[in-house]
Amino acid sequence: MDYQFKRDGLPRGFNELDLSEEQKSKIRAIMAQYRPQQPENHAARRAEFQQKMAQRQSQEQQLLNSKNFDEQAARKLIAERQQERAELERQHAERELQMLQARHAAFQVLTPAQRQKYTELQKQQHQRFAERMARRQPPEAPTANK
Repeated sequence: MDYQFKRDGLPRGFNELDLSEEQKSKIRAIMAQYRPQQPENHAARRAEFQQKMAQRQSQEQQLLNSKNFDEQAARKLIAERQQERAELERQHAERELQMLQARHAAFQVLTPAQRQKYTELQKQQHQRFAERMARRQPPEAPTANK
């Protein structure tokens, strides 16, 4: 596979499929349509996040510094964090859905032969990944039989 960082606006692996210029153009348009838009108020959202983190740290520090543990306050803090995590997870799932929709739409532009080649390239990529992961596994410690 070609491991270029810049893929010319095409999904990973598509640059190896001998796409026509028309196919490239259609796929680029599809990917641009599904590209996430950066919010206008990025700086404001970042400042809000930093403020939340500072407030959270302050609340946690108050819990730790108090003479008696306030279980109700701790549970409230944990519940707020869980709610924020759930919202982030929902947003992540929505983005994942959009990415799958984009990849599906791009896949429809390919010829049957290109689809076959892409599928084979993906299988090879997954195999190489599995082999790398297997090499990373630490050897199992011998078990002592008593």
